[in-house]
Amino acid sequence: MAIEKTAVITGATSGIGRELAERFAADGYSLFLTARNEAALKGLCEQFSKRYPNAEFEYTTADLGRNEDIEKLCDMLSKMKIDVLVNNAGFGMTGEFAYCDKLQLQEMLTLNMLALTHITRAVLPYMKEQKKRKDIECCIYRRIYAKSLRSGIRCDQSLCKELLRSDKRGA
Repeated sequence: MAIEKTAVITGATSGIGRELAERFAADGYSLFLTARNEAALKGLCEQFSKRYPNAEFEYTTADLGRNEDIEKLCDMLSKMKIDVLVNNAGFGMTGEFAYCDKLQLQEMLTLNMLALTHITRAVLPYMKEQKKRKDIECCIYRRIYAKSLRSGIRCDQSLCKELLRSDKRGA
C-alpha cells in the first residue's frame, strides 16, 4: 500500500531526476513523472512498479521548452494534491554567447526559467494549505531566485570571458 504522499518529478528519466524518482518510489510515494521521451517514461514506470510494488506511478510526456507543454502540465498539476515537487528538467549551453543558436537559447530560457516558475506556481496553492507551508514556500522561492541569479551571473561571466578573448585576438 502506498503512503498517501505524491511527488512530482520533471526530467525524471535520467540523472538526478531518475535517482530521486527511485528514492521516492522506495519510500512508497505515489509518483507523477514527466519527461520528453514517452518510451523512457513508460519503461521507467514499468521497471519501478516491479521493484517497488508499494509505490504508484503515473506519467505524462512534456517538452518543457515549449510553452504549450508547460501550460498543459500546469493545468494537470493544479488539480493534484502534491506533497513534493522536484523541478529537475533543465539544460545548459556551451560556446560563445554571440554565436549561440537563438532558438536553442530561447528553449533553454523557457525550460530553465519559465517552466520552473509556472510549475511551482501551479502546485503552490495546495502546498500552502499543508502544515509546513512556510518551509515549502521558502525552499521553492529560494530555488527560483537562486536559479535566476545563477543564470545571470553565469551569463555575465561567460560574456566577460568571451569579450576578453576577442580583445586579445583583436589586439
